Amino acid sequence: MTPAFADSYYWFALTNPRDAGHAKARAFSAAGAVPLVTTAWIVTELGDGFCRGNVRPVFSRVLAAIRADAHITVVPATQALLDRGIE
Repeated sequence: MTPAFADSYYWFALTNPRDAGHAKARAFSAAGAVPLVTTAWIVTELGDGFCRGNVRPVFSRVLAAIRADAHITVVPATQALLDRGIE
């Protein structure tokens, strides 16, 4: 099965009920039919987005969920991948 790429938009929408994409992200997540791929850069972006004190616990929960889910692959950050992305 071809995995779907989970970018920061997906993770922010999934965690924020006021986000315009929340319902769609929740429905996609609830279906659970497709493995997800994200990157260490996306995780870093989530950390930045959730850096304010009042939402830091959200980042901790999202990160724990990503790490615990066998259907989510986190592609490590490497210089080679960064260079390819820039090109």
